[in-house]
Amino acid sequence: EGIFNGNGYIISGVNIQLTGNSEPVGLFGTVEGGTIKNTTITGTAVKGGSATGGIVGNLTENGLIENCISAVSSVEGAGNVGGIVGTTVGTIKYCQNSATVKNSEHASGGIVGHSIGATTVYNCKNTGAITATKSAAGGIMGYGVKGAVNISKCTNSGAIYATAGLGRAGGITGGADATTTEHQITNCKNTGTVGTGTDRVGGIAGDISNATIQRCINTNTITIYCT
Repeated sequence: EGIFNGNGYIISGVNIQLTGNSEPVGLFGTVEGGTIKNTTITGTAVKGGSATGGIVGNLTENGLIENCISAVSSVEGAGNVGGIVGTTVGTIKYCQNSATVKNSEHASGGIVGHSIGATTVYNCKNTGAITATKSAAGGIMGYGVKGAVNISKCTNSGAIYATAGLGRAGGITGGADATTTEHQITNCKNTGTVGTGTDRVGGIAGDISNATIQRCINTNTITIYCT
């Protein structure tokens, strides 16, 4: 727990190279119920294994990431990769990502890679290209399980692509499993291209169950690439 306040300063020259690492990787590896705010990173890359994020690898216990910017060239990993946070149960608000997000497994997102419990994403923006070699890629969130996802006032302009598996590519989220509480996606906009090599593709969500999507806009092409 605790608070890290970057006070608007830029942490430059970031180059984290921990490919294949079994622990969460980011500027902060794991944050348990704490707050990270007002922090910007620039540089070459953040590279790890599963649970890799530009700012935080793994955010747990209803932690908070607020007003943070990931502007490294790329964030890369092997499962659950996000421009801001890899895996999360918590709240992310007023954050931006411009890094290219590359994932050799499942669940890539411009802000959140994989939500593993109740998660709120508010007023966030992604401009980086997002890819998942297997499935689940989204401009804001890759995929959500085990708790309701609430995404509001978010925008994506990055190109989204999920190569294989079940596809699940969406301008805002790749998708989310059904939960007892409805997922909510409101007042979001996608202007990036969205594509998959298989199926389950959408301008806002690729594959989502028990959800309300309202006042959302997609203005770009949606493509299934057949081979």
